[in-house]
Amino acid sequence: MQVRQLEAEAGVALFDNKARRVVLTDAGRALLVHARDILARVRIAEDALKALEGDFSGQLHLGVVSPANYFAPRLMQAFRELYPAVRVKLSIGKRGELWLDCKSTALTS
Repeated sequence: MQVRQLEAEAGVALFDNKARRVVLTDAGRALLVHARDILARVRIAEDALKALEGDFSGQLHLGVVSPANYFAPRLMQAFRELYPAVRVKLSIGKRGELWLDCKSTALTS
């Protein structure tokens, strides 16, 4: 879909041309958040369908609290040996931050 078609469909300007630079409008930024969420959910759905056929691939994004520094790498290595086609990403943070990341789907990307 072309940008103008997308803007016409949305009924708002998504981009603003300023001094030879294209920047997102507030509406564009809002749509971008949802578009990224949709794409992440499509990847999750694709991975789920592959898993039904025994093909475990895709990405696993783990959010762990700081004490997991001591044991998470060993667990991740064991997981990688069992499921080499799965990309594993580790995020370390405080419990509250990780909870917010889960709620905002930040841990799905």
